Amino acid sequence: MLLDKLLVQLNRLLNLLLNQQDQPLQLLVLHRRRRDWID
Repeated sequence: MLLDKLLVQLNRLLNLLLNQQDQPLQLLVLHRRRRDWID
């Protein structure tokens, strides 16, 4: 799926950004993403 590939790339970018910050933010992003899937 195309959306899948987009999400993976977005996740990679976010991980790079968040690596310079706190880890809890990463969990937040993952949680939000799962919620989007459910909706």
